[in-house]
Amino acid sequence: MGWRRELDLSDLYRIDRDDESSRLGDNLGREWSKEINGKKKKPSLLMAILRVFGPWYAFLGTFALIEECICK
Repeated sequence: MGWRRELDLSDLYRIDRDDESSRLGDNLGREWSKEINGKKKKPSLLMAILRVFGPWYAFLGTFALIEECICK
């Protein structure tokens, strides 16, 4: 479609509300604030990212591990 004419917003897929960058950014900002205001001396962006995205990737990783063990 992009070869024939210029794309506009109506050509794009709608994304889930859970995947919107504003929501994900807000979640990460909230966790980063916890890191900054925490009692630790040095805040860790990695820990904030892991708290936001870690559970989902751990869930997916479990299925990937099972699939790799079964299919090999």
